[in-house]
Order: sequence, then C-alpha cells, then structure tokens
Amino acid sequence: MSKLFFTVMLMLGMASCGNESSSKEPAAKPAIPTVETSAKQLILTEQASNTVCIYDQPTRLLLWQWKPAEDGLSAAQAKWFGLPDEAKPVYNKSCLLITASNGGCALVRIKDKKVLFLAKPGGNPHSAEVLPDNNVVCASSEGYMTLWKCDTLQQYSSEYVQKIDFKGVHNAVWDYKRNCLWCAGDEEMRSYKYEDGLLVLDKSFALPSVLGHDLMPVYGEDRLLLTVWANVYYFNPSDCSFEIAPAFLQKNVKSVCTGEPGQTAIYTTPVESWWTNEVLELSTGNRLFFVDGLHIYKARWRAENPFSYPSEHTL
Repeated sequence: MSKLFFTVMLMLGMASCGNESSSKEPAAKPAIPTVETSAKQLILTEQASNTVCIYDQPTRLLLWQWKPAEDGLSAAQAKWFGLPDEAKPVYNKSCLLITASNGGCALVRIKDKKVLFLAKPGGNPHSAEVLPDNNVVCASSEGYMTLWKCDTLQQYSSEYVQKIDFKGVHNAVWDYKRNCLWCAGDEEMRSYKYEDGLLVLDKSFALPSVLGHDLMPVYGEDRLLLTVWANVYYFNPSDCSFEIAPAFLQKNVKSVCTGEPGQTAIYTTPVESWWTNEVLELSTGNRLFFVDGLHIYKARWRAENPFSYPSEHTL
C-alpha cells in the first residue's frame, strides 16, 4: 500500500511539473531593427550599386536604401549619382545630404525618400553642408565650392548663387557656435562667414600636412576630426590648432566619424582602389561592420550634430 501511494504521488508530481512548464510562454524573440528603431545605424555610400544605404550595425541588416533611378530622379539625373561619396545626416537625422563623384548633390528625406533639393555642381563633389537659411554649399575636389539656393517646392536648382575657387577642397562643415563654415583643401584650411546670402572668406592658414580629405565634428565636443593623406588630426577651431588624433590607422583614411553615446568612433580605408567592404573602430582598428560585395567609400553614424546645427533643426 505504501509503495502504491508513493508511486501515485510521484506520477501526480510529474504531471504537475509538466503542466507548469507547458503553461510558461515561450521567450520573446528580439525585435527586428528598423530605420525607426535601430540605435546604431550606419549610413554608407555604396559604390558597387551606386546607392546610399542605412544598415543596422550589430545585425548587418539593410534598413533603408536610396536608388536614384528608382527614387524620384529621371534616368539622366540618376547618372549624376554614380559613385556616391558623401551622405551626411541633417535636420535632426530626418534627411541625408548626398554627393556623388559623377557630379550630383541631393537632399533626400528618409521617411519617404523624397528628393527635396537637387543640383549638379560637377567637378567631383565630395561633400556638402546646409547653411542656416537652408541653402546648400557643395565642395568639389576639382577645385571649387558652389553655393545653391534650396527651394523644396522647386526641388531642382539649375544655377549656383556663388562659386569660390579652392584647390582640392573635399569637405564643408558649418560651425553653429562661431557662425562660420570650415573647409580643407590640398594645402590650406579656410573659414567663411555667411553674410547676406554669400560666403565671405574669414581665415586661411596652412594645413599641418597636405591633401585634406574628410572633416567631421567630434560629437559632444568643440573640435573636429580632419583626415589628410598621411595623418588623422584633431582640429581645434578656438585657436585654429592641430594635434595628431589617437587613431589606429593614420594614412589614407577616407572617412572618419564619431557618434552619439554607444556609437564608437569609426573610419574607412580602402581595401582595393578607393573602396572597402568594412567599417573599423578608430582607436583599435577592430572591425565593426562587414558585408562582402559592398564598395563603401564613406561611413557615417546616423547621429545628431550639435556642433553644426541647433537642437531643433527643421527644414
């Protein structure tokens, strides 16, 4: 009787445990990141497909892609965006300011891929910047900058407002605190004031080394990162001084970018010709992102930019 009692109790206990385990809900699957929810979005100029892409960095999931021929441009205009080489987040990260070596410059809204501004500066554009009145300045590496009126109702701007000769200029960054534009060329750094709708030269001085390339603000700080052919520098606009940045790689860095908290400083350097298929951590050289088949020229975090713009930055 005693053995039968214990056998029955054991069976009841096992049944009870089975019921408890079956009543537990399965563990929730991680949410699939989207362009609205991802905390670590990499913006890439992708030259194999001539597109601009946004990837979730941890999962390498493609979140968004702008294909000029399919997203608002004519076939002729789409050709201007062969070899995209800049895609800068602006207007509280809602838009991308894009340039391409084939001559084009565009402002594209992320949520619907609408092209808000379009121009053809030519001369191998390498970067651009939005000014306080929403007009756009484009840096063309063949030796000049052009200023364009941005009219989102008109979209296409056929004629520039101003053209400035500047040998080898590759970049342009607005300084919100000092109300000026910084840019670097082959041998010199310049700042321009923006007065009555025109750029006016303010300062000009020699670079610490030749062939300036990328220029980007350091997030949360009052300084910028500058790449030249042989080095990566910090540039301090308060006294116009340079100091070597503690970068893992100094030579031939095509792009450099810092980001919001949790977004480590990154860089790109060619693995073949001028492109790469990976994004690396600036201080260590560790690989943060890799997709075989991509031809990445520049990589940017989708991050705010308090150095250049007010906290509420709308078009």
